[in-house]
Amino acid sequence: MAQTNAPFLLLSAFATSAHTGNPAAVIIVPSTITLTDTKMQAIGKDLVQPMCAFVSPPCADTGGDYGIRWFNTENELPMCLHATLAAAKAVWSSPGQFDAAVDVLKFRTAFGAVVSASRQGGEGGAIEITFPDAPTVQIAHDSPEGAKIRDVISKAFGAQETGEELEVRYMGHGTGQYAKYVLVDVAETGGFKLEGRKVMVDAFRESPFPINVITSAGDESNGESFVSRTFSPNVGCPEDHVCGSAHCLLTLYWAHKRSSSVAPNTPMKARQVSERGGILQVRWDPKLESVTVGGDVVLWAQGAIDIQ
Repeated sequence: MAQTNAPFLLLSAFATSAHTGNPAAVIIVPSTITLTDTKMQAIGKDLVQPMCAFVSPPCADTGGDYGIRWFNTENELPMCLHATLAAAKAVWSSPGQFDAAVDVLKFRTAFGAVVSASRQGGEGGAIEITFPDAPTVQIAHDSPEGAKIRDVISKAFGAQETGEELEVRYMGHGTGQYAKYVLVDVAETGGFKLEGRKVMVDAFRESPFPINVITSAGDESNGESFVSRTFSPNVGCPEDHVCGSAHCLLTLYWAHKRSSSVAPNTPMKARQVSERGGILQVRWDPKLESVTVGGDVVLWAQGAIDIQ
C-alpha cells in the first residue's frame, strides 16, 4: 500500500517558549510522495499557521540539498526566514529520518536559491541563517512620500488623536527584493514607547509601501541594540509576530548607526515587540556584505498528516 501519511511539526522561531516567537508548521514530505502545488496550498490553509514549510529529503535533483517550499494560508512565497529556521529545527529533531549529526543544512528553493542554516553549540543551540545585507535609500522628510509616511505613522500610533508629535529620525526604503519594505526609526521620547503601544493597523493600508518596519533603540540595560514591529495589512499580515527578513534591513541600519561604539561583525541583540514577541541575535559582515540572523526555535507539537 502506498504511503499516505507525512510527519508534521509545529514550532516557534525566535522563541523562548511555545507561545512566543513566530509559529510555523513543517511538513516532512517522504521521497515516495509527490505533492501538487494545489495540495500544498490546501494543507497550508488548513493548518492555519503564519507559514507552512514543506521539506523534502536530499536527492540528485536538488544536488544533495534538502528541498523547501513555503506556503501561507493564501499563497506560495519565494522565501521565509522564520519558517526556514523552523525547518532546520524539524530536520534536527527527526534523527530517524535524516542525518541529525551535521551542524549545517542546505535548503534549495523552488526558485533555485540555496539557503544554509547552521546551529550554534550543537543540539539545542540557536540556529542561524545568513543573507545578503539590505541597504535602505533615505526618504526626505519634506518629500511628498516622506510626508505621507509620517502621516501614516502618526495615525497608526494614535498621535493625531492625542496631539503627540512623534520624532521620526529616519525613513528609508529597501531596494531589489526588499523594494516593498520601508524602515522608519521613531525615537522613544515624550512618553512614546513602541512596545505595548496600541496600533490602528489599517492606517498602514495608506502607506506607499506594503511592508512597514518600525524601529526604536533598545533598552541597553537589557543588552538590546534595537526593537521593532512590522505591519503589512496590504499583503495579508496585519502585524508580523517576528519578521526575519525585516532584520536584513534593520541589522545594517543599526550597525551603521552604532558604528562608533560597535565593531563590524559584533553580535547585536534585537527584540521584536509584537504581542507574542521574539528575540534575535544579528550581526553584519561588511566584507561579505551579509547579515546573519539567528535565534532559538521551540518544538511544541508533532504528529502525522494524511496527504492523500
